[in-house]
Amino acid sequence: MADDVYRLKPLSHLHSKELLNRRLFDGKDNVPSDVPEVSEKILSKCGGIPLAIIEMASFLYMKPRVHWSKVYDNVGYESDVGGNADVWKATREVLSSSYYDMPDFLRACLWHLHIFPEDCLIKKETLIWKWAAEGLIDEEPGKGLSELGELCFQELINRNLVMSVEDDSHCGKVIGCRVHYLVLDMICSLSTQENFVTVLDGSKQQPPVASKTRRLAVQKRVAKQGDPLTNIRPENLRSFNTMGCHFSTDLSLSSFERLRVVAIEECTFNEGGSYNLKYLGRLLQLRYLGLYNTRIDELPQDIGDLRFLQTLDLRGTRVKELPGRVARLRQLKCLRADEGTAVPDWMGNLTSLEELLLGEVSKSVNFVNELSKLTELRKLEIRTEKLDKNQSKALVQSMRNLEKIQVLRLTMRYWWPSLGELNWGDFDPPRQLRELHLMSIASSQLPAWINAYRVPVLSHLYVNVMAVKDQDLENLGRLPELISLELLTPSNISPTIKGDRAFPKLRCFHTSTSFSFSEGTMRSLELFHFKVDISALKDANVNFHEGFVASTMKNLPSLQKVEAEISFTGDIKAIHEALKRAVDEHPNSPSLHVKTNQVATAQKRLL
Repeated sequence: MADDVYRLKPLSHLHSKELLNRRLFDGKDNVPSDVPEVSEKILSKCGGIPLAIIEMASFLYMKPRVHWSKVYDNVGYESDVGGNADVWKATREVLSSSYYDMPDFLRACLWHLHIFPEDCLIKKETLIWKWAAEGLIDEEPGKGLSELGELCFQELINRNLVMSVEDDSHCGKVIGCRVHYLVLDMICSLSTQENFVTVLDGSKQQPPVASKTRRLAVQKRVAKQGDPLTNIRPENLRSFNTMGCHFSTDLSLSSFERLRVVAIEECTFNEGGSYNLKYLGRLLQLRYLGLYNTRIDELPQDIGDLRFLQTLDLRGTRVKELPGRVARLRQLKCLRADEGTAVPDWMGNLTSLEELLLGEVSKSVNFVNELSKLTELRKLEIRTEKLDKNQSKALVQSMRNLEKIQVLRLTMRYWWPSLGELNWGDFDPPRQLRELHLMSIASSQLPAWINAYRVPVLSHLYVNVMAVKDQDLENLGRLPELISLELLTPSNISPTIKGDRAFPKLRCFHTSTSFSFSEGTMRSLELFHFKVDISALKDANVNFHEGFVASTMKNLPSLQKVEAEISFTGDIKAIHEALKRAVDEHPNSPSLHVKTNQVATAQKRLL
């Protein structure tokens, strides 16, 4: 019947043990011989509940095995699961043990998750900078706040208190997290007890917000429900967060002068009108101003008085330019804007910046030179229409000054071969570079410094080259941490990737031509996206045939998904059938998506 409830049975003892061993030791084959017998008793306390077992595994992983008996003694409930109440009780006991084992600062980071709506995607960068603004991350000499925040975020993942969420288009790139509803229930209870976060949910009947509220999260609010700040004493409120709400009047934030966080994201005011920030200069303690996707027409000049401001997020607003007094914000560490906001010529004044996301920068005459002054940058993402030869040279030289950069994304809207290329051979990357995206920027060859010695932790690479040598592929294959690779090349080549154990961690490979793989390469590859120009390959005397397809697929043992874009003249039925047959015969039965483009004449082009 439609209203029947199917109750999942707990895992058997055997399956429970398999799950525990997989989380603790990466499988039963790796279980050491000296595992304490008490592990069996600990497992019994989890009652076959997957979440409890996973949480217990992460708890045990951080403890010496000689202390596992203490873990058993501290988890007070032994489950004999007979119903939902027992399931929840057993799980909460394990969660509680893990929680009370956490350091105080990490508990506060966990409580802070209460400000986000249930089941929403919590963006990692947003969360980290809010933690920093709240003072939940202690600064350490030589480390940026963003780096320290990453460590806290990863620690919550390692403890299985949050579930990491990856970017769909970039394997292994964690963009945020979600919280299991049982964990969220615990967080909400603890946060409320500590008066850490107060949630005002417009979809529920709730009593008025208490005057002692310190952090207010407004959710699902509609215009007729009035100003949510009524009744709150200004001297108490430290943080105001609202997302996806509709207000009939401006918020009365001007009297809340002790606010450290103001996040008004994806909100509308006065039936689509602009929100007026005229009060902003009074909030002298402000560390975080997030206005993502909320209509703001301009920033007041007195924003320059906010000398403690660390984060300014203007993406999706209508702010056309930054007031000149923003240059006075010497503690600003994160600035995000998009193409609608002009890039000022004084950007080099913001010398504390660790994260910078901008739209079109080529209209700023001085930007490429000013960039060299931002030596604290860890993350840089910029877009440009085109650069002349002098600007290109200056840009690469400025990049050489960014000795702490970890994530570098540079997109050129149009690439003009007549302007030459960015001479990336002159770039001297720091060893901590993790992500490099050079989009729509063609180079004659792969920079020689892309190798395991120079960039040992490089995990995501997007590059466009006009020629690929065997040595290039060998260098790429030796990168020990490479997870995602997008390699764009001319469409009339068909290289073979060789080398046993090459690309040991690669999970996603996007390419603009057809590659073949020798046995033993890319053994971790899950997603293979490639483009094939049949005519271009024929002109180059390369035959893309059924045997080629089959041999390519069978040498990728972890393959889960195949995406092909085929440009052709004539009939490609045989090729389509070959692809279908290859995935059907693969042990994993990977999914297949084929996009075709019939062209009138053969073309050679750089994709």
